[in-house]
Amino acid sequence: MARVEKFNKSKLQLLGICSLLISSKFLESFHPKIEDLCSICDGAYLKDEIIFFEKILFQKINYNLQQDNILNFYDILSLIFHFNLKDYYLGKFLLEITLLDLNFFSFSRVILAFAVVYLVMKIHIENHSDYKKCFLYLNNKNIEESQVKKCSKEILILLENIQITNEYNSSIQKYKLLIMENNFNYNEILK
Repeated sequence: MARVEKFNKSKLQLLGICSLLISSKFLESFHPKIEDLCSICDGAYLKDEIIFFEKILFQKINYNLQQDNILNFYDILSLIFHFNLKDYYLGKFLLEITLLDLNFFSFSRVILAFAVVYLVMKIHIENHSDYKKCFLYLNNKNIEESQVKKCSKEILILLENIQITNEYNSSIQKYKLLIMENNFNYNEILK
């Protein structure tokens, strides 16, 4: 909508359906059939209209579907450092809680992802005795180890104080078993 000077509000539902179709094709293994989308719209749009509008949408975004988001970067790092499922979901939890705190907007996504990887490796040091290896990957990113450690400390402070507010309830519930399994020793991790 931001790329069109005057967007016709009567086409909002069509925009939503086409956006859903494109994102499901890009992110999901199975995307909805266009006929199903037509019926969701209660027949407001025909199959040809959806296909045509999808083409227009692609043109408006210059066929650029690749998003540089922190989760994609974290996924790559978790593969590089051979995270098991427990490590992986601990990192996802840490990333998720940082998204709700404005203090973390001052950190770049790269620093934040590396800080989470560093913390996961320190928390599960029994699996990652070579946790300092993650700093080797910073050399070509123009990031210093001190920046990652500073961000890591901020995450730990957030984690320590997370029970105080209700903002994080959904994240805590989502990862409850994982949190209970990890008795975090903050002072040990901060060393």
